[in-house]
Amino acid sequence: MHKKFMILILSFLFVLSSANAFSIGVSPSRIDISNKLPGETFEAVLNIQNPNDFDINIKYQTTGDLADWFVLDDIKTIESRSQEQITVIIRIPDDALNKRYNGYLIFVGSTDTVEREGGSAISTGIGIRFDVGVIGDNFARIEVKELNAYSTFSNFPVNVDMLIKNTGTISLNLNYDFEIWNYEKTQRFHREKIDGKEIFPDKEIFENIELRTQRLNPGEYTIITSFYFKNDLMNKLERTFTIYGEDEVFSEIELLELNFNEKVDLGEVVNINALFKNNWDKMISPHVKFFIHDINNNLIEVIETESREVNPDNTEIFETEFTFEKGGIYTISARGFYRDFYTNELQSDIEVTSYRVIHTRKEESIFLFYILIFSALAVVIYMIINNGKKRKKK
Repeated sequence: MHKKFMILILSFLFVLSSANAFSIGVSPSRIDISNKLPGETFEAVLNIQNPNDFDINIKYQTTGDLADWFVLDDIKTIESRSQEQITVIIRIPDDALNKRYNGYLIFVGSTDTVEREGGSAISTGIGIRFDVGVIGDNFARIEVKELNAYSTFSNFPVNVDMLIKNTGTISLNLNYDFEIWNYEKTQRFHREKIDGKEIFPDKEIFENIELRTQRLNPGEYTIITSFYFKNDLMNKLERTFTIYGEDEVFSEIELLELNFNEKVDLGEVVNINALFKNNWDKMISPHVKFFIHDINNNLIEVIETESREVNPDNTEIFETEFTFEKGGIYTISARGFYRDFYTNELQSDIEVTSYRVIHTRKEESIFLFYILIFSALAVVIYMIINNGKKRKKK
C-alpha cells in the first residue's frame, strides 16, 4: 500500500517537473518524528527556495495518513532568487493509535506564462515526506461475534447480519466492504462499500445491511466481508449462503406468534417463546433468533435457539429465557431461519418496572406478620385513648 502511494506521489511530481521549465526547492526533504502522544501538537520549520529569475506563486496539498493533521498559512508569492521560511504545525488527533503514520506535504509553484526558448513555464511541484510515530494507550480492535448472509429467492436482495464488539480503547466508525462470489470464488458478482455505525469502546452493535445486488441465479455463493477503520483492515471473514429457486416455495413457512409477559419486574426471569409453522410438504429443521433492544435501539442481547425438526403441516414452539438488569422499555423481536433462508420477523415491546419489590414466600409471611402486629397495636392504642376520653367526661 505504502509503495503504491509513494509511486503515485513521485509520478505526480515527475509529471509536473518534466512538463515545465522552472523549479522550486524545499528543505529538509523528509521529517521523521517519534514518541509523540495522542493530542500533542508540534512544529516543523521549512525553507522554500525560488532559484528562478521570476516570482512564483505557491500553494500546498496534503496526502496520506497525515492529510488532516497539517496546519499552515498559505504562501502567496516567493520573489525571484529568494526563499521563504514557513512553520508547519502538526496536530495529532486524540484518537491516534499506537503506530507510525506517514504523509506528504506537496508544494506546487506556478507563474504567469514565461517566454523561453522551446516553450513556456506554467507549474512545478515538490513534496516533503513526514513520518510520525505515535505512542500511547490507544488501540483499535474489534471482535465479529456473528456474521450471516441470507436471501429469500433469486430476485430478492442479499441481507447481512453482523454482531460486532469494539474491544479497543477508542470509538470506531467502521467501513464495510462486501464482495459476493460464486462458491468456488472464481467469479465476482457484486461489490459494495458501506459506512457503518459508531461503536463505543467495550460496546456491541447489531447491523442488518441490505445489499443492492442484481438478480442472482439459484445456487451457493461466498460472501467476503472486510472491516476497515480508516485505511486499516481490522478483520476479514468469509461465509457461504444459498439462494433458492422459485420452485422451492417457502411462503408458507413462518413465525406465527411471539409471546412473553409485556410487563415484568426487574430481576424477574422472562419466558419468551415463538410459534413456528410449517405448511410446506417437506420436513424442515428451522431455528429462531431472539433480539433484545433498548428504547434507543441499542442491541442488548442475541439469543439463538437450536434447530428442531418440524413436520409438514405442524407447528413447533421455540423458547428461551432472559433477565433484565435495568428497568425501562425494551423491544423483543424474533426471526425465523431455515438453512440460509430468513422467513419473517415478529416484534413487540416489554416494560420492565423497577419500582416493585419481589418477595419470597417467607419474606411475604414475615411482612404480613409485622402488618398484623402493627394493626393490633394501633387498635389497643385507640381503645386506651377512647377510654381516657370517657373517664374525663364522667
